[in-house]
Amino acid sequence: MKLFGNLKVIDNEIHLGKYSMSYLKEKYGTPLYIVDEDFFRENIRKFKRLYNICWGVNL
Repeated sequence: MKLFGNLKVIDNEIHLGKYSMSYLKEKYGTPLYIVDEDFFRENIRKFKRLYNICWGVNL
């Protein structure tokens, strides 16, 4: 399995940052939609840079 951003496996459980998925499930219930802000922002920066290169437009 390929994990992106701040996702990692610790003791056979997926964590996002310092929180395990089971902790988030117990605290907030399911379904739960989680966004890794650092990963999201990095992808936006990449998109903006490549858009500028391809189209010559600064976003």
